[in-house]
Amino acid sequence: MSKKILAILLTLAMVFSMAACSSNDGGDGEGGDGGKVTTIKAAHWFAEDHPQHKAFLKFKEVVEEKSGGSLKVEIYPNSQLGSEDTYIDSVKQGTVQVGATGTMIAKYAQHIYAAETPFLVTNWQEAQDVYTGDIINNITDGFVDESGMYIKAVTVNGFRQFSSNKTMNEISEFKGQRIRVPNVPNYVQMVEALGATAIAMSLTELFTALEQDAVDGQDNPFPTDVTSSFYEVQKYALQSNHMFSPMFWVMNQSFYDGLTDEEKAAVDAGFAEANAENWTLSIAYNDEAKQTLLDNGMEITEPDDAYVAELQKAMEPVYDWYIENFAGNTEAFFKAVWAYQGK
Repeated sequence: MSKKILAILLTLAMVFSMAACSSNDGGDGEGGDGGKVTTIKAAHWFAEDHPQHKAFLKFKEVVEEKSGGSLKVEIYPNSQLGSEDTYIDSVKQGTVQVGATGTMIAKYAQHIYAAETPFLVTNWQEAQDVYTGDIINNITDGFVDESGMYIKAVTVNGFRQFSSNKTMNEISEFKGQRIRVPNVPNYVQMVEALGATAIAMSLTELFTALEQDAVDGQDNPFPTDVTSSFYEVQKYALQSNHMFSPMFWVMNQSFYDGLTDEEKAAVDAGFAEANAENWTLSIAYNDEAKQTLLDNGMEITEPDDAYVAELQKAMEPVYDWYIENFAGNTEAFFKAVWAYQGK
């Protein structure tokens, strides 16, 4: 074979190879009917057996079906696209289209911190009514103008519980404990109100920090304790239900606005069905997760009414801190919740 023919064959092989790669790079391509396929990258930090991930699978199913194949959803769990603050910045920039986040998005609109307030809601029905109804609009309205991202659903992280390698059978036992918190100020205020030391770090660092005794404890919902295997490095838990944590599903504004009307309808249906499924799964999984922790040797204290009242009293200054620093929307949100509760 001549060198010229060999060179031509090598060139053709490279062309076919590049074409094959480009059809799998996560960008736009062609569907089976020759139409354009647009990819939605969705990121979160939960494990694949967590209700959040299962809800994203529902989102993918609905969007791909209802768009007729013009939209493809790629899901990146377990912080595969970086920590929460990293992938949310990517959603803002448009390199990722959808992300699940807590009140870390308050860096774009600080009054959203109020969505996580100690003992604001006390049961699942209150939580669902407050966070999926009109009340939450008091602090989410206008968010897209401040951030370039739509809040398309408010899903569940859950009711948070403290865990530690030290007992927490009375409020005085919090004093001096080193409690990991997310890098958001409302958590620092809450933990310090209990007399503990707040240590901010990402969730991806937490297991190792607990294993190496860099921190004594942390607070997360029971399902996160299970999927993150914290029972391997924590002995005690307090079923404090001290704070409900929502998860905001945000979507890049420019990306959504650039979709066809049919695609927007498919995306909106995906968010709606995934949100409903997430709440159902989360409520059921909370009790299952608690039992898993018990089965793996954790000791869980259920505080009596007097202890809960002590915790609530200790955390009251957090409300003052919210209103002092983030007045307006924050106070309106609290008042709307209290009116709903008949207070």
